[in-house]
Amino acid sequence: MARSPLDVQMPSGDVMTKGRRAVDPITGLTANMEKFCVELARTGNASDAYRKAYNAERMSANAVGVAASELQKNPKITLRLTNLRAEVRKKSGITLEEHMKALGTLRNLSSQAKQYSAAITAEIARGKVSGLYVDGGLDEDAAPVTRVEIVVKDRRKPA
Repeated sequence: MARSPLDVQMPSGDVMTKGRRAVDPITGLTANMEKFCVELARTGNASDAYRKAYNAERMSANAVGVAASELQKNPKITLRLTNLRAEVRKKSGITLEEHMKALGTLRNLSSQAKQYSAAITAEIARGKVSGLYVDGGLDEDAAPVTRVEIVVKDRRKPA
């Protein structure tokens, strides 16, 4: 069976221990943390990733969500996710520039077809991809971006 770039592999050499758990000396992650990162990078769903990486059978959905959210705040987890996602992007051959261009095309086509909801959705997606939005809100500290204004003119004659 072919290996995915997201297959979990702990080093076979030197392993530090954290209590009873083995810790990867390079990433500082336990096997469970690594599996959480891999699953999160693969699916994008933190709660599902937590359930696959940890024994969460007796936990409520809310408790799993909170635990997964807390785990995502760990700087070691954040760094590992960044590295895993970079590997996936590199292997997929999709660039940020191509992705932004495609979303811009979708926005323009939607606007031309007077499907303004779809145009707005595409523009919001462009903002998210570019990092303009952080934790569901606008990041005021983000690097300056070119603002795009869509103007719809009413060409009807006044009554």
